[in-house]
Amino acid sequence: MDPAKYGKIFTQESNKYLDELDGLLLRVEKDLSSTKIWGDIHGKIHSIKGMARALSLERITNLCHAMEDWCQRFQQGAATS
Repeated sequence: MDPAKYGKIFTQESNKYLDELDGLLLRVEKDLSSTKIWGDIHGKIHSIKGMARALSLERITNLCHAMEDWCQRFQQGAATS
């Protein structure tokens, strides 16, 4: 595996997901109870986590895992009640 090649792909893909997350977070701020938006946010974070895990980027993987847990709390309504 060529670390530079895959690192570049990770950066490009992560930037795309982070741009999408910006918009989703602005939308969910107006509707915290939207499980659809929270699901979309969770999906973007999950994708970044998967790529980070494949490249052994443990700190990013751990951060994404914590963010997924946070999203799930909102999806399940625990954080909005």
